[in-house]
Amino acid sequence: MKLELISRLSKSLLSKDQSIDDNWVSQFAGEWKDSRSAESIIEDIRNSRTSNREIEL
Repeated sequence: MKLELISRLSKSLLSKDQSIDDNWVSQFAGEWKDSRSAESIIEDIRNSRTSNREIEL
């Protein structure tokens, strides 16, 4: 069953019927639109970061 799935996925990736425009990546390409300044966005990203590591002192 797994080999059949791998085979089908491989064939779909190698298919020449798909054009570049149909590429799923193209759905996400484009300009980031936000009313905030770059500094504000960077600050929000840094403040929302979390760490799952426990630091031993």
